Amino acid sequence: MTGLHTFRLPATVTGSGDDIELGRRYGTHFTSMFMRCHPDRVTTRRIVGEDRLTVLSELRSGTLHS
Repeated sequence: MTGLHTFRLPATVTGSGDDIELGRRYGTHFTSMFMRCHPDRVTTRRIVGEDRLTVLSELRSGTLHS
């Protein structure tokens, strides 16, 4: 198959602290890369409009407020 790009996802989150942290880092990395590569997409505007970057930051620091 020509033109397809594959990438390896992080290990499945099993509930251990290391796996959960890996998932958070991957989520943050993916979101940052998406926003950088697609600044004009509706999803990027929604991330900014709903202050989702703060949610990611709070998840990383363990201070998420609902």
